[in-house]
Amino acid sequence: MRALLLVPVIACSQQSSIWFAVARRHGGQQLRLGVPEFRPLFAQMTIGGDEPSTTAAGSEDANYDLSCLHSSNVGSKAATIGDPLPTGSAKQCALVCREVTECNHFTYNTQAKMCYLKSGKPDLYSYPGDMTAPRSCDTTCFEKGVSYDKAPDVMNPISASQAVDCQAACAADPRCKTFTFSEPDKTCSFKGRGFSAHKQMKVAGVTSGPAQFCDSGGDLRRDSVGDLRRDSGGDLRLQEQADQLYGCVHTEDVGSEAPNLSDPKPATSMEACMKRCRSEGKCTHFTFNVTAGMCHLKAGKMQLYPYAGDRTGPKSCDTSCFWREVAYAKNQLSDLGSAYQILQPTDCQALCAANPLCKVFVWDYFEKTCAFRGKGFLKHKKPHAVGAISGPREFCDFGGNMHQREEADAANTDDPVDAARALPNAADHHQDLLCVHTGNIGSKAGDIESPQPANDLTECMARCKATKKCSHYTFNTNSKYCHMKSGKPKLYEYPGDLTGSKTCDTSCFRRGVDYSTAPGVGKPWFTTLATDCQVACGAEDGCVAFTWHAPTSRCYLLTAGFSKHRRDGVEGAISGPYTFCDDSENLQVLEEEDA
Repeated sequence: MRALLLVPVIACSQQSSIWFAVARRHGGQQLRLGVPEFRPLFAQMTIGGDEPSTTAAGSEDANYDLSCLHSSNVGSKAATIGDPLPTGSAKQCALVCREVTECNHFTYNTQAKMCYLKSGKPDLYSYPGDMTAPRSCDTTCFEKGVSYDKAPDVMNPISASQAVDCQAACAADPRCKTFTFSEPDKTCSFKGRGFSAHKQMKVAGVTSGPAQFCDSGGDLRRDSVGDLRRDSGGDLRLQEQADQLYGCVHTEDVGSEAPNLSDPKPATSMEACMKRCRSEGKCTHFTFNVTAGMCHLKAGKMQLYPYAGDRTGPKSCDTSCFWREVAYAKNQLSDLGSAYQILQPTDCQALCAANPLCKVFVWDYFEKTCAFRGKGFLKHKKPHAVGAISGPREFCDFGGNMHQREEADAANTDDPVDAARALPNAADHHQDLLCVHTGNIGSKAGDIESPQPANDLTECMARCKATKKCSHYTFNTNSKYCHMKSGKPKLYEYPGDLTGSKTCDTSCFRRGVDYSTAPGVGKPWFTTLATDCQVACGAEDGCVAFTWHAPTSRCYLLTAGFSKHRRDGVEGAISGPYTFCDDSENLQVLEEEDA
């Protein structure tokens, strides 16, 4: 084993022309160790060797991961912490970086055997003998296929060849909470608080991760997530949970001029103030002043303005009920006035909640504007609206649900939409509710007989299925009465009502098949479930097949000759026969007979 040398001896032995040239290039100015905490570690490290002394680091460091090292003459122009340090290898340099809180990456020069600890974003460039790596190569907390690219940037994007370089850059800026790395473009984007509202899954070629290095936060992982003043460690899911709870709060001296619900009261933290707002029914948002420790519960529209020490946020940061790339176009009936300039969709929801006429909001990512839609919004639905995020007036964790909001609008205005529950392979498939309107929706169609008590929805459905004339049914969860219906569903809103088709069997439906240009029975009508189309077709004389369009929830009831108008591969189209699938009906047989 090599003899251990004291740091002053090491420093003196490096006074060569190569050392001075490299030191000047990297920012080193003097032959002294400018960072006091380096001394104890370096007093036990060797010069010229490949491994650190066993007295300086545990045996676990022998296998220190340097798989992300840029090893071919790559340096970093980022600021050097203190003075350059003599070390025997890149591994020793990496271990020193781990000992220094401010170090997020390092450069080691193989010619001068000098270690440069770096802070700030990696600024890579070509330099002879240089090797550069982030503080950690651990990627266990990264998530492939997850993107937050649509969230507002807190830093300018940078070019990078690997995701760990993105993390090092993110760690250097306190505003950055997460990063997204694009493999095809070799770029990093950096996101701050509120990023979780913009999460996209199953995105090819992307990787996201937290600002904290994966192997730096193991002891900080918790079963529950508290306030954001505590670190979530290197766990993206915990950081995302924390962001979902508090990430939409304006934390940079922003108040609200909206009226207070009551006199301000002391609170221990911003989080405590938010919880107080959540427990007050009329509260739409809150302001907490960190200097005075006072909590202001607000009603009405959020009216933001700059004020020292103020932190302002909506009642909830939960975005789980928001829909991406769905918009509702402006129209005379449902438009509620001028759009607002809004930086995040959660503020949009708070404004909608303050307006009794607002049913849903539409936030535009590109324009950063918020528009509000009232009754009748559903007729003007625009799917695949790039950059749009829509949500209900009700906060997500207080019962907000776009499916139910659309169904209520459909019932009140004879309109549409719930494409997601149309077929068994839908993402939120639940067999018992596949063909059921669950959002207080009844039917005004005629009853076959007097309503009878039933234990539950399943019993009511079974009773309808066993009754020949029954085409659909309504079960009221409050009265526990079952209403068996005939004819076309006539939906409307009624407390406690659940309405469904005689059967949820959709095995004879065909995706992508469209006959909508064929002669029809009456005008197209709107419904939120494809199974309603089949019920209506069976109830109409002359109807032999139907086509339902998921993007608009428009239902076409078709007569003889429909097969000549068949189009395949139509996105969002669903077609089926007039009789129920479990009656052995087959669309192909119908086509052959029609031809």
